[in-house]
Amino acid sequence: QLHFTIRQWKFLNSFREKIYHPELLFGSGEILERIKNHPMALWKCSQK
Repeated sequence: QLHFTIRQWKFLNSFREKIYHPELLFGSGEILERIKNHPMALWKCSQK
């Protein structure tokens, strides 16, 4: 069984609504700068 934090739940719920908030998972820094432009996530959120 998976146990998610509140921030992880917020990320998953917003991603399902086609809203991408990687800062909910990664905070700040180099990883966030790279992941916020991830092609798959941007594509998935652009599909209506």
